[in-house]
Amino acid sequence: MRIHSSLKAILCTVALILLASLADAALVTWNLNPSNLNQSVGSSSNTYTSSGFSITAYGFDNSGGNATPETLYYKAQPMSGGAHETGLGLANSPFNELNAGANIPNFMQFDLSGILAAGLTDGQIAVASLQNGEGYKIYGSNTLGVLGTQIGGPLTGLSFDDQYVNIPDFASYDFISIVAASGNVLPFALRANMSAVPEIGGSSAAFVLLAFFGVVMATRKIGAKSNG
Repeated sequence: MRIHSSLKAILCTVALILLASLADAALVTWNLNPSNLNQSVGSSSNTYTSSGFSITAYGFDNSGGNATPETLYYKAQPMSGGAHETGLGLANSPFNELNAGANIPNFMQFDLSGILAAGLTDGQIAVASLQNGEGYKIYGSNTLGVLGTQIGGPLTGLSFDDQYVNIPDFASYDFISIVAASGNVLPFALRANMSAVPEIGGSSAAFVLLAFFGVVMATRKIGAKSNG
């Protein structure tokens, strides 16, 4: 059975529209204190899952240059000095945040190996509690508990407070770490892009049904003309 040229054109148009609607990337975000708690996490590590993708945060005390696990802390306090004070810090550090100092007294590390293996791209991070004069650096490593190489920063002041910035050389390192360059800082969230996965549901399902109905009606008209 031959398909009429008009029907071919309709089918091709519907297919192109569907493909275009599914081509956009989806943004996956991991909020490090999603419930705005103000309490100890109770562990030196915490796994966050969003849209089926997981990252893990680790806290480290780095006194004397030897990284040892440090209990994480959910912090949620009113804004101070124009800066947001909600995020993930450390239980036993001043202000429950990451602190600047000689030999990097502490840091927070994020295991991104799972999302990198899944093909997520364009990673970004937001850090809070950046009052004027306070800033942070980003490090990359392929070993848990090892800072590795500085790949970003220092990013300093209110203009960077709670603002997403690109993670340099994303996908080059399984682990990225946040270090206070000055003052005290508080990691808030990470996000990355994933290719959209086709889903038939909600508005997508309605669109498909409308497209199918249009094709059926067009087929009837074409059949009627052919038999007339």
